[in-house]
Amino acid sequence: RQRRFVILEGPPGTGKTRLAYKVADEIGASTKIQFHPARTYEDFVVGLFPKPVDQGLAFEVRPGDLLQANRTAAQREHVLVIDEINRADLSRVLGESIILFEVGEARDVKLPYTPEGYGERFRLSPNLYVLGTRNTADRTIARMDLAIRRRFAFREVWPDRRAVADEGVEIAQQCFDDSIFTFCEYADNETLRLVPGHAYFLDPRPELGFDGRAERVALRLKLELLPLLRDYVSERLCAGADQEISGLADRIETRLLENAA
Repeated sequence: RQRRFVILEGPPGTGKTRLAYKVADEIGASTKIQFHPARTYEDFVVGLFPKPVDQGLAFEVRPGDLLQANRTAAQREHVLVIDEINRADLSRVLGESIILFEVGEARDVKLPYTPEGYGERFRLSPNLYVLGTRNTADRTIARMDLAIRRRFAFREVWPDRRAVADEGVEIAQQCFDDSIFTFCEYADNETLRLVPGHAYFLDPRPELGFDGRAERVALRLKLELLPLLRDYVSERLCAGADQEISGLADRIETRLLENAA
């Protein structure tokens, strides 16, 4: 809790969202949202929205997710979880509210519209925490600019072998170790951010128990992990490690065939 504004970033399948939800639940109440390219300032901070009235249409001022979460935080600690935070155009979504995230400084801004029950000036409550998640493998979105980076603390989340070992599925452990070794040995720093996380090697239905777990994990490796690795290669995302990542996919496919025989 030393930093109130934190972004968990890492490769796909490392459980960033689950970790964010767990942290939020441990702190207390939370609001959970997801960013995407259609997210706007009006959705997140404040905006005008049309509503039908007897005379036709009128506009009402609606508080966005940030204002609503901040109001709740006035009474108790509250966590605003923003999944896939970098999929939206953050400079547009945050608007002038970006200065409120300045570390160690209490600032306020004048809102363009004032929702009913809110003041004209807006300040973040000291009880409000903002926790975002960011997939470092997503190359379709722009990098975060420095204004965002210097206002948030970033915590990297990497694949965890213990999670795979705890489930006791041999083929999952073999494929996980092979994957980690291949990426660490042959990938550059940028390609290393594509390494598949431990979730790709875990039972998708752990509540069903150990019976049938190996088959469920093998199916997940076939339907989720292999297509991911093949896409990396076909999209030429692995720089000079394309051949090695392709070989990794071939070895995993061979293990799955042998395991099914």
